[in-house]
Amino acid sequence: ESDVRSLSLTKVKKENRGALGSVLGSVAIHRGGDMRGNLVMQGYPLSRMELLGPLAKKLEGSVSGVARLGGKLSAFDIDADVNLTPVRIMGSAFGGSDLHLAMTQKPPNQKVVGKTPCGAPIGAPFDKETYLKDTSSQGEYRVSGALFGGQVRLDDVVATRQKAPVITGKVSLDRFDLGPIGKILTANEDPNAPPSTPLGGEITGEIALDEIATSDLAHARVRFSPKTLRVNRGGQKIELRDKDAVFALADDTITIPKVTFDIAAPNGLKGAFAVNGNVKKVTRGGDLGLEAELSPIDLGILVGVVPKMTRAVGTLSGSVKVAGNPSEPDLDGRLKVRGGEFGIKGLPGGITDVEVDVEADENEVRITRAVGHFLGGDVSMNAHMPLKGGQLGVARATVTGRQLYIAPVEGVRATLDADLEVSLNPNAPSAQGRLPFVGGEIAITQFEYTRPVTIDLTGFKGGAKRTIVES
Repeated sequence: ESDVRSLSLTKVKKENRGALGSVLGSVAIHRGGDMRGNLVMQGYPLSRMELLGPLAKKLEGSVSGVARLGGKLSAFDIDADVNLTPVRIMGSAFGGSDLHLAMTQKPPNQKVVGKTPCGAPIGAPFDKETYLKDTSSQGEYRVSGALFGGQVRLDDVVATRQKAPVITGKVSLDRFDLGPIGKILTANEDPNAPPSTPLGGEITGEIALDEIATSDLAHARVRFSPKTLRVNRGGQKIELRDKDAVFALADDTITIPKVTFDIAAPNGLKGAFAVNGNVKKVTRGGDLGLEAELSPIDLGILVGVVPKMTRAVGTLSGSVKVAGNPSEPDLDGRLKVRGGEFGIKGLPGGITDVEVDVEADENEVRITRAVGHFLGGDVSMNAHMPLKGGQLGVARATVTGRQLYIAPVEGVRATLDADLEVSLNPNAPSAQGRLPFVGGEIAITQFEYTRPVTIDLTGFKGGAKRTIVES
């Protein structure tokens, strides 16, 4: 038997500047392998835990707790209550945490080959080959409790103790603040770098870990049921409208039900879009099959957003399909404007009955049809802009106008036809080179001048002077 009535461990700063944390405890082992013990940990700094590896240096906070040991040496169990102070991770603050931990060890399936003089069983010699081949669970880790001030709750999250653990359980999010996460994701170690726009928002929902076998992630089963999902950055906001949607991962496929998100921007832009589809082959690079549809947006919000626009009427709607490899996806997008009417300060008239159709894929954006009425006549346009590796190419457009009526001043009227070619190079090295280039023909089909004409005949005597020729 062994009876350690008291033990203590202390983590000490360098240069003997005092203790940083301590562990106190006692343990007793009796005949037959019965074990009883207690451990108390107080104020142990997270930054000094070598178990956390390089992450430890980025943590500020400490952990305390009480652990109870029981069972037998060959089939023990550990039950612990752990408290973490509020912590800072890479400078981002998180609330405190309280967890209940449990660890169990199953009794070995050992063959008895004899007994000791006192009657205790003698097991067979250790078989290394059998041990290496054994992939069965030797016990479990169980975790329950609250993290980060109650924003995250773990409900009986279990991980089996084997070479390829299997994880099950439930994780609940209660108004989980995305602000600290956003700071970590946008952190820049360069002190001279400009500050990044902070990311914020919150999530409320439940994550059901039905089964995650670490040796077979392709068949993991997870469900996410969000009740609230809001992300904002720089005044822009996107928020989930649906409250009963379930996002599911099963058979190496993420299934996204049709859900609607509301969007808003500081300039007054408001709208909504719906998304649905799936992502197959998640563990093998991914195979996208997603669709998104933009609900009609009232173009009246453009007034005050677009410079010099004094009137805007109509709707903007669209859709996009994304398929294939996520690194080089195939795109099929469409936008359309219907019932458009626009007034722009400086133009001689408004543009009415506007209809625009835009198509886009991974190689090019095209305006396939754009028509409207302007100055009493008809205008139309088609255009295209190449896309190369995410970079915009030179945009080219053809603009046609027919029977455009102009009256620049009273008494002067004309009707024009125009056939113009417009090009724009957004990648030109100079500001002048990035200006649009306009060329083409403008024909005056009709001209009328009715302003009064005054002829001054003062000093005009009439007749011709006699010509004298000397010879």
